[in-house]
Amino acid sequence: MYKFKKIMVLLSFCLIACRLAVPVSELPVHAAEVSAPIRIACVGDSITYGYTSSNPSFHSYPSQLKNLLGEGYEVGNFGVSGYTLMKSGDRPYWSAPQYAQSRQFEPDIVLLMLGTNDSKETNWVHKDEFLADLKELIEIYKQLPGEPEVYVCTSLRLPVEYEHEDTKSGLNRAVIEEEIVPFQEQAADETGCPLIDTHGFSEREMADEDFKDYAHPTDIGYQKLANYIFGSLTGKEISMEIIDDTEFTFKGSEWKESISSGSINGENGTEHYAQVTESNASSHTYEVSFVGTRIQIYGELSPNHGIVSYSVDGGEEMEVDSYAPSRSVHTILYQASGLEDGVHTLKATATAKKSAPASNSCIQVDYAKVFTEYTCTCAIDSLRFYAPSVTIPWDAPSADVALNASGSLAQCRMSGHQERTLNITYALQEDAKGAFIDGDRLIVSEPGTIAVTAKAEISGTELKKEKTAYFTVMKAEKPKQTVPDPPVTQKPDPAPDQTVKPAKPLKLARPVLKAKKSGSKVKLTWKRNPKADGYTIQMKTGKGNYKKIAAKKSSVVSYTKKKLKKGKTYSFRIQSYKKQASSTVCSKWSKAVKVKL
Repeated sequence: MYKFKKIMVLLSFCLIACRLAVPVSELPVHAAEVSAPIRIACVGDSITYGYTSSNPSFHSYPSQLKNLLGEGYEVGNFGVSGYTLMKSGDRPYWSAPQYAQSRQFEPDIVLLMLGTNDSKETNWVHKDEFLADLKELIEIYKQLPGEPEVYVCTSLRLPVEYEHEDTKSGLNRAVIEEEIVPFQEQAADETGCPLIDTHGFSEREMADEDFKDYAHPTDIGYQKLANYIFGSLTGKEISMEIIDDTEFTFKGSEWKESISSGSINGENGTEHYAQVTESNASSHTYEVSFVGTRIQIYGELSPNHGIVSYSVDGGEEMEVDSYAPSRSVHTILYQASGLEDGVHTLKATATAKKSAPASNSCIQVDYAKVFTEYTCTCAIDSLRFYAPSVTIPWDAPSADVALNASGSLAQCRMSGHQERTLNITYALQEDAKGAFIDGDRLIVSEPGTIAVTAKAEISGTELKKEKTAYFTVMKAEKPKQTVPDPPVTQKPDPAPDQTVKPAKPLKLARPVLKAKKSGSKVKLTWKRNPKADGYTIQMKTGKGNYKKIAAKKSSVVSYTKKKLKKGKTYSFRIQSYKKQASSTVCSKWSKAVKVKL
């Protein structure tokens, strides 16, 4: 007998590289506050319709998005197979009945995912029309009476495993990746619409096994897509676990295990069912323990199924009728959401009740989906910045001091946020005189008080924190020269010239930096300066700010920077330094060396 293993699916999001969608919690209406639900129109082709899913009414991404959003939201599926975005395509969406229906739906939100079928050779000969048609369609939806927010969803990737079927279908992987997706991104940018990068998500998080054929997802693939779009709308992240019925605990003598066509991804698996009577119904129960914030129970609707009572953690019971005039597999029977993140137990109990047309009061179950929802908790825990006093030597034009701000990040459970970093930059107040900032060092040339602000920012977010430190700058006085008195008993000799010439200020030669790239590495080399104590190396990416990446002793004449990204341009520079008493003398920065990988 075929048994399903527990499947864990962790969905992560690169909200860094795309414009994040407005969270649903910030949308203008909510069913808890007003009577009308938020209406979401899903516009697209066969991928939106749910083609190849076992039951589009339950497993298309719009259907599963509705399950996740729950009460207060109405989701309309206006996907139609084989249609194009372009008016000149072989089957333009503009002529489909679903186009008119989507506008009559009076949506508050439009999820627009069209363009995959345009990649066919017979359609893409009109590619010059794609961007204009997409922008026009966006504006038509935006100008509906309800002025809905339009989200542009990029086309999914095509799975490599089905490349031979891809050729038969006429879809073109390169056209989608290199031309259609950039056009979709451009249209979103030029119309001011939020972008949901479903193409990037499908590349990162959807394996070939999540596709049923050359372009269309499986039930689980559609669930992953729905989870990602739900996260893009709400700012949340979802992890998902599927628990097969073989891991449930069943009580009662009439339970039977059989092969079902209604299991995960529509493949044959196990199911449990029991035909109960009024006298023994309440003794027929099943339980499943899980860790998460939401659970969905899947099974069948059938002419001989009755009413089942569900509860979580012994709480309030809800009775659900699983009758349908004809058998319907792959359906969601019950859902509990808004749970605390932790361990829970769901219990289902047969009631022997049934609706009038039902032929029996059977209880049946196939599997459960368990979700855990995370919200972003990124924060700057602390920012510390203190200002030591600075003394300019009497015989030097300036002095410098290291800027020492430091901070820490609060840990965030969202997987896409764990690589975020805390970046600290410095700025002088506008009225600061005789001072400037070079990287993480403050250079001063006049006495006074210098205010420096340290700004800490979390990469990929707008979260920031600032702290200002005040540096007291003093100028050392020239040492006085003392001359001993001549002996009283003898005529003093002519006093020698007691003028002491100050030592010539130390100057360090400007280093010459060379760079050689190799793969994702760049090797930097320079000549040793015997007068220096060491070297400071800085790097910047593109047009960003220079940041310190290394400090080396005077005997070291090379450094290799690793893990650089292809396609990026990096600039490097080096400075030698010599510590003297209470100050540090630095050379001029070398000429910047640019390297493009």
